[in-house]
Amino acid sequence: MWMLIMSGHITDLDILFAELIFPILIERVTLSDPRITYGDIVEEVKARHPHLKPVKTFHHRHVGRRLGTIWEFTKSQGCPHLGALVVDAQHGECGTGIYGLVNPEQEREKIKTFSNWSDIELDFGKHINLVKMKKKERETKPKKISREEAKYKVADYWKEIKQSSPIDQKVIEKYREELRELVQQGHLPARAFAMIIGKMIESGEYKEMQPAYLYVGEYINKMNNDEAIFDVVKIGFSENLENRSKQLAGNLNLTPLKFHILKAWKFKPGYAYRAEQDIHAWLDDLRYEGEFFNSQEGLVPEYVEELVNNYLLDNLMVEVQCEELDIS
Repeated sequence: MWMLIMSGHITDLDILFAELIFPILIERVTLSDPRITYGDIVEEVKARHPHLKPVKTFHHRHVGRRLGTIWEFTKSQGCPHLGALVVDAQHGECGTGIYGLVNPEQEREKIKTFSNWSDIELDFGKHINLVKMKKKERETKPKKISREEAKYKVADYWKEIKQSSPIDQKVIEKYREELRELVQQGHLPARAFAMIIGKMIESGEYKEMQPAYLYVGEYINKMNNDEAIFDVVKIGFSENLENRSKQLAGNLNLTPLKFHILKAWKFKPGYAYRAEQDIHAWLDDLRYEGEFFNSQEGLVPEYVEELVNNYLLDNLMVEVQCEELDIS
């Protein structure tokens, strides 16, 4: 009755039902006998969400797959696995699939003594949002567009980024047709620029003398416990994080405004700018304006970290790990 679902094969229904099941299990952790059957889980979900169309066909045979999504979360948090609470009505115990992961009886004892479930519940919401973002990333496929539309997309994007780009417009002109072809094939302009930058680095046409940082930062209020002022983060690159942080705050030390670097990664010369464009492409649907992106309640820095670790390690300088930085 219980199966592990790997995050690479997760479906929309896996995510939905994991969201619906998780709070039911959380409510049971303080009971003397917190176990609940597969059938009762289904009935509880239907009673709480009668107007959700997928719930109408929810069956106890579907529960195990959705517990796999919850398992991925509890494993990442290092907390007891709530799936151990869900048992077969006939035997009062979990299905055989869970035994390769945990001992159900021991896990239920851990659940009873674990005292931090309120924080775990909050973290689960963030986890689900991250799962949704990664799923969308995997399923986004290039969509071909017309030559004319691609031409305007490239021009508009260059107009938007040219003030912050380290590449001269004359150099970009040489690659304008190639950029257009990439965008016409369905690549986002930021992805096309990243691909061209990689080509320029390999040919020696684009060089940086020093390693540089890809960074994620936000504006905070120094007079209000360093609270974020906006629900957006800036994703950019710089050779000097301290100077960049001061520039973005207007070089004014007497105001409450501060630009705080949340995370940064040091890349080989040339590759930080390419990494910036790659990240901008991956997060395009979250773009607020320019280099500013919706922070998704603080989730985006974590997502950028996963993207760097999954796709950009080849040119990351190994002696510098992803870390939180406090640039004053």
